[in-house]
Amino acid sequence: MSGAKITVAVCTHNRADLLNDCLAALVEQEMADEAVILVVANCCSDHTQAVAESFQKRADVRVVSEPTPGLSHARNRALRDASTEFIAYLDDDAIPEQGWLRAILDAFAETGADVVGGRIVPYWRGERPWWLRPQLNPLFSEIDLGPDTFLSNGFRPAGGNMAFRLSVLRSLGGFDARLGMVSAGGCDTTVYLGEETRLVHELAREGGRIAYCGRAAVRHLTDPRRCTLSGLRRRSQQLGRTLVAVQPTAFDPDELTREYLWSKACAAGCLLRFHLADALIFHLVAASRLAMVREVYATTRQTRSVVARYGSAVRELGRGLAGLAFRTIAGRPPAPPSGCL
Repeated sequence: MSGAKITVAVCTHNRADLLNDCLAALVEQEMADEAVILVVANCCSDHTQAVAESFQKRADVRVVSEPTPGLSHARNRALRDASTEFIAYLDDDAIPEQGWLRAILDAFAETGADVVGGRIVPYWRGERPWWLRPQLNPLFSEIDLGPDTFLSNGFRPAGGNMAFRLSVLRSLGGFDARLGMVSAGGCDTTVYLGEETRLVHELAREGGRIAYCGRAAVRHLTDPRRCTLSGLRRRSQQLGRTLVAVQPTAFDPDELTREYLWSKACAAGCLLRFHLADALIFHLVAASRLAMVREVYATTRQTRSVVARYGSAVRELGRGLAGLAFRTIAGRPPAPPSGCL
């Protein structure tokens, strides 16, 4: 479609039924006639092609195949194939709310931004888990900064709802293929996340303009595997490693070790008082911090033993743990941290 302003890239891997729901919402968007919907089939062996082709009479829907596994490879394939002024990325399990597409285009026009990120609201097959506290929102890619549109170079869009000026994204070199989700044989083999975070960090350093648009909202299906203890721990570890990979010099391993040991102790204190939701938060913070410590070791190639390097940190914690034990016995366990992951 020669008059298209924006390419909407939906990267997918063997989730044709979820893709169907995403495309059904996309083709009904206001201004859908100004968009190219590009489905990137990443190592797909199911009926993804047929699902995408079933929408071609209702909108400009195209399908390309990316044989190299990995979300970053799929996103970069869309970047190579796009020819519009803007490119937006949606997850295949995200359903854009009505008005999403117009809101994205309006946000670029109103703010002059180089990248726009929108609101992401998780939805569940069943009831929202009772133990899900706000501190755990990052594990489910939840973003909600309100309904307004504004520029903020401190804002970091999530990959499931973000859009770029095509020329800017190409000038940044696209997505780092060493980061991003990878699935093999139906299993999550992801080591790092954050390919979009690294891009936006780089854009911010170069003076780029980053905007949040609350009206550009999507509902994101929560993977049930992410709601198990092992799934939550794995996601926490991925986020921890990613933070170090994106900003390798920003973290002090001594401080991370103190946070790890303190979180483990606080988790135990909460369990003693049967504060299970708080104990879960501290447990996941500990998993994240331990992954970060190990990533710092791997990145800086340090070889000193944990005891030698962190003996002082352990000694400093002694006094704090004594106080923690007293508060736990007295019935005042620590409150979980905010924004901890």
